[in-house]
Amino acid sequence: MSAPVQLKYRAFLSYAHADVRWGKWLHGRLERYRIGKDLAGRETPLGPVPATLRPIFRDREDFAGGHTLKDATIAALDQSAALIVLCSSVAATRPAVNEEVRVFRWRHPDRPVIPVIIGGTHPENFPPALRYELDPDGTVSSRPQVLLGPDLREAGDGQSLGLPKIVAGLIGVSTDEIVKRAERQRRRVLRNWIAGVFLVVLALSGLTVWAELNRREADRNFAAAQQTVDGLIFDIAIGLQDVEGMRAESVRKILETAERTVNDLARSAPSNPDLQRTRAVMLEKFGDVYAKTGSPRALAAYEEGLTIFRKLAEADKGNTERQRDISVSLNKLGDFKLRAGDAAGALAAYEEALAIARKLAELDNGNTECQRDVRGGSTNSDGTISGISA
Repeated sequence: MSAPVQLKYRAFLSYAHADVRWGKWLHGRLERYRIGKDLAGRETPLGPVPATLRPIFRDREDFAGGHTLKDATIAALDQSAALIVLCSSVAATRPAVNEEVRVFRWRHPDRPVIPVIIGGTHPENFPPALRYELDPDGTVSSRPQVLLGPDLREAGDGQSLGLPKIVAGLIGVSTDEIVKRAERQRRRVLRNWIAGVFLVVLALSGLTVWAELNRREADRNFAAAQQTVDGLIFDIAIGLQDVEGMRAESVRKILETAERTVNDLARSAPSNPDLQRTRAVMLEKFGDVYAKTGSPRALAAYEEGLTIFRKLAEADKGNTERQRDISVSLNKLGDFKLRAGDAAGALAAYEEALAIARKLAELDNGNTECQRDVRGGSTNSDGTISGISA
């Protein structure tokens, strides 16, 4: 009896170039996926559960030097224990995606094929080699087949449920067990993270009280407080962007609590420009998180931060850094308005930001940041910002 074939890849990830962002996201999540120690090694119809899903072959990146594209693709398909296909209206029409599916199914009919829906309508978003059975010679027949898979869109399974379904298909364990394990892990991480945020908010509140009790030494005290608060704000904003599964309402409450404490601290020293700038930066960073969670508070946060930057620049007209703060803030506001469908508002913000950047570049030819700002916001021949029209 021959020994089992040792395969190089846990799965081959096939997708259209237009869906590369989904491909990168799924590739990263699968390779970082944690399989419980008590689960690893369990015998399943697909063999023992692996300790990790790495490596996942992502097409168009993992080719070894010296191989042609076709040879490298076929070699990777042969060395993959499963095939994952990102299904969309675009992928369904791409010959390369269809051929990868056809070759894998024909050469390895005993290995799992997992269609993952990211766009379009089933079954039109499936390539022909997924929609129909294969003949013995590997050609696609006219006989329809039903092959189901997770839908990563919010209207379907979403990412939180879709990812465990993919994992279940790769390791031969029931979807229900993987989903329950993922939910327990998510709640554990969420509890730990919220506990950490609670301590951060307490620290911010303590800083506010401490600053009030030491008003006579405000400059020295607030300089130290501002440095500490800067780090705390960054940790909160980045942490909330990375934690999956947290309800938008929970995010809002955490941000608003942190925002109130920083506002109280800032009001204790209204003449301290660095602390006021910290407050503006906080509003922008929190605006990014609000935007990601779909909160209507996002626009107000961006605009309030911009207002503070404008006041600081007005009070210190010779400070070019204050002017650049306005330019950067306007660009962030423009990006948000563009995503929200307000092309005219985005254009106005971009144009004002570009005007400031050009002025600063003229004043300081050696400032690489200012020069980069100008190049990044170049205009078209008709005066509009690249890619934007009112």
